[in-house]
Amino acid sequence: MKINKEQWQKMKEHYELGVPITRIAARNDLAVPTCRRYLMMDEKEYDEFAASQIPYMDSYREFIIDKLKTNPQLQNTNNYYYLKEAFSDFECPKTTFHKYMQTLRQELGGIYVRQRVTSIRKPLPPGYEAQADFGQFAMQSMYGERVRVYFFCMTMSYSRMHFVYFSAEPFTTKAAFEAKVFTLSTSEQSPLCSDVLFFRRAHTIIERALRE
Repeated sequence: MKINKEQWQKMKEHYELGVPITRIAARNDLAVPTCRRYLMMDEKEYDEFAASQIPYMDSYREFIIDKLKTNPQLQNTNNYYYLKEAFSDFECPKTTFHKYMQTLRQELGGIYVRQRVTSIRKPLPPGYEAQADFGQFAMQSMYGERVRVYFFCMTMSYSRMHFVYFSAEPFTTKAAFEAKVFTLSTSEQSPLCSDVLFFRRAHTIIERALRE
């Protein structure tokens, strides 16, 4: 049985007052050898022992809860990679992590949504919105060498028309911007109107570039 520091301090006080170890053990529901081991520890030894008894994932509990408070719908897989990015020494099998997250969410109660909330969107006019993403793919060149190709993809929301922009080099901020502008300038449904909704964070600067 694990005891907290307050219990340990009480046990030490009783021992120093002359209370028999057998009685202290009975009061704290401990085996006598275990109780004796606790009593022989000084404060530093107890702190080190207590730290070693904390389950591995509990060391990251506060970080995970903080993420869930910010975004209750955050998927477990995203949380896993957030931990890998924030803590270089984090190592945990994904199966173990998912089990821990399931238990943690149950402990936290129903305020944490497990499924993403979705709704039916109203049809948008042609050229109003597009969905875009980046990717990469390893393939064999005409010389038989293994090369990696990077690409930018866009799908128009109304017509579902696709556009792909390829690059032999990883996308930098400048290259990504140029790909977006080139995509808009060549698309038949290019959203040039003032109420364009495209790349929510970057649509203003893209509109300005197209007009110039």
